[in-house]
Amino acid sequence: MNKTLGLIVARGGSKRIPYKNIKRFCGKPLTAWTIIAAKECKRFDKIIVSTEDPEIAKIACSFGAEVPFMRPKILASDKSNVFDTTVHAIRQFPDFDTVVLLQPTSPLRTVKNICDCLNLHRSLNSGSTASFKVVAPSIDWLYFCSINKSENNMQVS
Repeated sequence: MNKTLGLIVARGGSKRIPYKNIKRFCGKPLTAWTIIAAKECKRFDKIIVSTEDPEIAKIACSFGAEVPFMRPKILASDKSNVFDTTVHAIRQFPDFDTVVLLQPTSPLRTVKNICDCLNLHRSLNSGSTASFKVVAPSIDWLYFCSINKSENNMQVS
């Protein structure tokens, strides 16, 4: 079979940064960076966004992803987890044998990162594969991200 699904999970409710998945980051909505990288990878038979939010769905579609279903609200709460959300999406697409979870909160992930991870996964014939990035000893700079709510924009300062 060897069909690959790109799954982007983006919920609307976030307590710390409301609607973070559609805040502008370096000129584009946060989720757009992940959609663009997945499309440029050219290794996915389908790229979908799982969301409960109509605005996120609209933006996802405008950047070329599909939103074939709206995620149930119970899977979009602060208490829901990405595992249950992923299982829900997989059940919608039983014909896919590989599912790649791409979180929109990693906008600096590159096309090469995605393709390399897929290559490794296939070469090892593993059940699952995850990628991680070693971060400098102090990541305190991450907390100095300013949010301009009037422009719906995020800037790193």
